[in-house]
Amino acid sequence: MWTATLNGSSSPMTTGVIGQGGSALITFNVQIPAGAITGDFSYFIDVASLTDSTTFESLEARVTIAGPPRADLVIDGDGLWVFGPLGSGQGGSSTRSANAGTSYTSSLRVRNVGSFSDSFRVAWNPPAGWPVGSVTISDGVTNHSAPFWTASIAAGGYLDYTVNVDVPAGVNTAADPTIIDAWSSLPPNLPESIQLITRTTALVSGIVFDDRDHNAAFSPGDIPLAGVRITTLPPGAGIEAISGGDGTFSLVIGGGSTITVVEHNPSGFISLSPDTLGTFTVNAGDVVNVAFADVPPLYLSGGTAAQGVAGNYVDFPHTLEAGTAGQVDLLATNDAGAVTMFMLDENGNGVFDGADRALEPADLDLDPSGPGGGTVAVLLRVFVPSALQPGFTFHVTVDATQTISGTPLTSTATASDAVVVVGSSTGSLQLTKQSDKPGAVPGEVIMYSVRFFNSGADSVQNLVLLDPVSGFVDVVPDAFGPGQDVEWQTDGSPPVYLTFDDSDGDECDYSVAERLLRLVLSRNTPYYVASGESGTFTYQVRVR
Repeated sequence: MWTATLNGSSSPMTTGVIGQGGSALITFNVQIPAGAITGDFSYFIDVASLTDSTTFESLEARVTIAGPPRADLVIDGDGLWVFGPLGSGQGGSSTRSANAGTSYTSSLRVRNVGSFSDSFRVAWNPPAGWPVGSVTISDGVTNHSAPFWTASIAAGGYLDYTVNVDVPAGVNTAADPTIIDAWSSLPPNLPESIQLITRTTALVSGIVFDDRDHNAAFSPGDIPLAGVRITTLPPGAGIEAISGGDGTFSLVIGGGSTITVVEHNPSGFISLSPDTLGTFTVNAGDVVNVAFADVPPLYLSGGTAAQGVAGNYVDFPHTLEAGTAGQVDLLATNDAGAVTMFMLDENGNGVFDGADRALEPADLDLDPSGPGGGTVAVLLRVFVPSALQPGFTFHVTVDATQTISGTPLTSTATASDAVVVVGSSTGSLQLTKQSDKPGAVPGEVIMYSVRFFNSGADSVQNLVLLDPVSGFVDVVPDAFGPGQDVEWQTDGSPPVYLTFDDSDGDECDYSVAERLLRLVLSRNTPYYVASGESGTFTYQVRVR
């Protein structure tokens, strides 16, 4: 609050008697509050006679609040009436894009926002790693190096300068700041600081996604894909990114580059858009947007091995899981001349019963977004030729081909079942195979369990179990400890551990060439599976 007094008295104040021709000295005192704004402020003092009211006089007392000496720097029009501490660059900012090895200019205005004419010291450093002299400031006559003093600037006035920037060759950074500082020649020497940012890079921004509607454009309902590797081809070699949880990625590229952007598909995924985009010629400050549309592969559960009597049939359970929408076709082939057919396993129990029936094309019109989740359980029925002799083993290959809806592209999956021909059905071995998870991503481990059960009236001996291993996985050794690759356990007995090594003489072999796990259960001692008895083999695989 402003306070004014006359000889210490507030208004109105009465003097003593002043004789004719006499005078009195009266002190007018003004108390100015802290934080008062700069400018001119006036008090009007009226003097009137107590004996003759028609006799009066009036005068003005003017108070001028002067601002402290201070410069205000304005870079490319930014920073007016904004002040930053020395070296902070917070008094204004400008970002300019320029390729390495080129030059550009920027405008700088030095304003005097103090109340007196003043000269200001202007100083700066080029960005880190840039040579001395790569940034200069010109007044139109002289090209100044740091630091220099401006000419005198009247209160409220300004001078305009040009900042000359020579960008060194080989610079490749997203933001190189030049901090320009100024302060008054007069106390209290208040500082001002702005920054001029030189951007020498371009940005490639993109997204990788599961294209549910197959239109090759990211749209509602599509699912972002995380963990996908994106790289560039020369001259941007060595630049790469991994898509985040929202499927997006960004690549910082040196301005003036010509690049090609490459997606490295997740294992098994099928591209609905090109995996290689470009070439793009990008200058500093450019933003290139790209998108990679993919769909997950078709999954077909691995095959199993079962015994079959010549002239009879064997059923093999399989699960189909579509990663995207489309019609699936199944084909079974074998070298033994066996007749095959597919059936719908309605309740998914691996046995033909209840509402199970012959498979129809409509059953294989799969869509993971549909009510069935894109999964269907089927049974492959193999009729064993009556001419085959006991002990003969043949494989049945199941090929699944999905035509991705709305496209000419297909996704394929393969499994192999094995039939061991036996001479009698009194001892009947049933095999089932299960995994500990419905699906897995590359690098993830899956636990497979193969269960055998003698549902016949007599015991079964001299068992040879064959388990084909998918080409999309690799077996994991030492899954249960060093030298313990496979766990074998029968009813009520402690587990026995075997290896994949075919040279150690235990009951288990794994053929890398055939991708076939072979279990010879009577190799070392006679082994019988009594009627109603069961056992389990468990091992691990890692998805490629």
